[in-house]
Amino acid sequence: MSEHCYSTLVCAERDKCTFEKMGYTVECSQALTVDGNEIPSSIVMVDREAADGHYEELTTLIGAPFLVCNGARHGVYGAAIPPFEWTQVE
Repeated sequence: MSEHCYSTLVCAERDKCTFEKMGYTVECSQALTVDGNEIPSSIVMVDREAADGHYEELTTLIGAPFLVCNGARHGVYGAAIPPFEWTQVE
């Protein structure tokens, strides 16, 4: 049985379809930089009932940089810029 959680992520608008296939929907658009590198046309997406926080899908994703937060509500972001290592923040 999988656990469901509220998952929020920030990604480039060009990668929107990749995350929509997982169950995310667009919440808003905003400018964002990560470590001095801009994520062009950034958007915030949410999945209010993400099975296991989409762990398997997100940890194997290549070529689409994103920031993600999984929990009971909005919270601290952990960064993942595939194919590099995950950074988890709690």
